Amino acid sequence: MDQAVAGKIMDFLTGIGVPFELTTIEQNTFLPGLHLHFGVLQIDLEKLEFPGDILHEAGHIAICEPKARPFLQGDIFKNGLLNGRKAQEMHGEEMAATAWPLQR
Repeated sequence: MDQAVAGKIMDFLTGIGVPFELTTIEQNTFLPGLHLHFGVLQIDLEKLEFPGDILHEAGHIAICEPKARPFLQGDIFKNGLLNGRKAQEMHGEEMAATAWPLQR
């Protein structure tokens, strides 16, 4: 994993106000070294495989309506449904989370 690239991405996130924290992640996660925890992106640099994954997961926070960000936890689709979010809305957010850095 390229730590320099990860550092540039984290500087970008800081600059635009996307919350993240460097931590140790013990549980299995969908993407190694990354976990959404109540709207905060947790990053474990020891387990992170691809720094670009940080951008995608941060994109879920960046494009999500602020009132729904606290529901971004673990399996964000499942937790979103459990908290009354619409499936169609979340499918659109998945696509937007892929392209969001290009929209700035």
